[in-house]
Amino acid sequence: MNLTSEPWGSIEPSDLLDPIGLLTDEHDRQLALGEALTRLADEPQGAGAARTAEAILGYLERRLPLHVAAEIEDFYPLLQGRAEYSDEFEQFLVAMREEHDADGTIAQELAEPLRAIASGKSPPDAGQFQTRVRRFTALQRRHLLWENQTILGLARKRLEPEDLARIGWKLAARYGVPHPEAARAQTADSQAPNPAANRAASAPDGKRKSAGETAFGRLTSRVFGRKKK
Repeated sequence: MNLTSEPWGSIEPSDLLDPIGLLTDEHDRQLALGEALTRLADEPQGAGAARTAEAILGYLERRLPLHVAAEIEDFYPLLQGRAEYSDEFEQFLVAMREEHDADGTIAQELAEPLRAIASGKSPPDAGQFQTRVRRFTALQRRHLLWENQTILGLARKRLEPEDLARIGWKLAARYGVPHPEAARAQTADSQAPNPAANRAASAPDGKRKSAGETAFGRLTSRVFGRKKK
């Protein structure tokens, strides 16, 4: 999946050079999504409701799981290895996983009413939809603000440059976005000097022979150039 073009904001290759900033921006997108979701729950048949529901559903089903996996599998393990005992990161980690699980459960419950609205219909139970939306957005807001302040703050303090570079490469693979360093490496390889080609190019006219031509010349000289006794 390539996420360089999405309704809720693009992930650009340059973002991978600042993975903490990327995660912070993604949290901001989720807060904006929560606000849109709240407005949708209040007016599920309002102007643009179907398009908004489709965009929210796409984020919840595709992009949010990638974001959660990136945090749990790519980000937290490296931070866990760098955190000090006084940081109490283990306690934070347990709380974050529990909240991720709760968010995922509610997000799944929102899928059916969102599909209904996206197709131009009313949610099966508008009151229940509103209740679940309020619960989801409240949990998300508390979770995201706490994570920005506590977890990402600790990451800026503890992670080394090589850790951030490693996370950037992992995020590139997970989100399907080309890493800018990969393009630079390819450019460097294409511009690297070729000693063999340089020697051939600098040889005088008449002496520029490929390896194959030289070998063939030696072979024919031995076979056909022998003097008869």
